[in-house]
Amino acid sequence: MAMNFEQYKKSILMQKIGDHKSHERLAKEIESLYKVEDIKLFYAKNLFNNKEVEIYIFFENGFAHCTLEEDRDVITHYHCKPLTKHFIIPNDNNHVRLNVSYDNGEQLSFDSLEDSGDNWYQEYIDHIRELYKIL
Repeated sequence: MAMNFEQYKKSILMQKIGDHKSHERLAKEIESLYKVEDIKLFYAKNLFNNKEVEIYIFFENGFAHCTLEEDRDVITHYHCKPLTKHFIIPNDNNHVRLNVSYDNGEQLSFDSLEDSGDNWYQEYIDHIRELYKIL
């Protein structure tokens, strides 16, 4: 399975994540705003590739979207419920995609190959399947 919040914090401390100082600041802020036990699932998009990192934290009543911007961190919490889930398995069977539409109009897309790196896509497949189950 891909990284949960505790593993994310541990990877920051061990400096296994690029720009670990920014991630450390974000992790501390997340802990100041939320009870860790309320997190149903933690999803780190683009943590292992060269794209802009996005963190999604899923709760019983919605999700938070976190970004690390050049001059600030942004955490946006959405109180919402999923309306539709589309789980897509391409014929090559090398990755999966999950598209989720929410009752507030938000739409999220998760792709095991696009969101990870070459060495992590299998873990992301498992993580996206877990996300599908909890939504």
